[in-house]
Amino acid sequence: MVIGSQYHLKIGTNTTENTKILNHSRFCIMPTAYILVNCTLGSEEKIIAEIAKLPDISEVRGTYGVHDVFVKVKSENTEAMNHTVTNKIRKIPGITSTVTLVVIDEQGGKESL
Repeated sequence: MVIGSQYHLKIGTNTTENTKILNHSRFCIMPTAYILVNCTLGSEEKIIAEIAKLPDISEVRGTYGVHDVFVKVKSENTEAMNHTVTNKIRKIPGITSTVTLVVIDEQGGKESL
């Protein structure tokens, strides 16, 4: 899978003639990722507070189950999203592991506003 800054838009029924490449920044399709975070026992509230301060975070919640914290990241571009995950979230003291799920916009879906 290639994650880049371009998406294909198919117009009409003849997709070979009517496929256009669009730059996602022109149409506000922001890359999105969900991060499942594990952390040391008792550090959840502090980690949630630290993550909530980051500008690209649209949601952060403590959770029951296998993972301790759920994070939704929406960035202006893929590079910014990668920076937020790698250099900001993963560097927070007390985080022991993360699982990053990058959204595939081309497959459709639904997002609540």
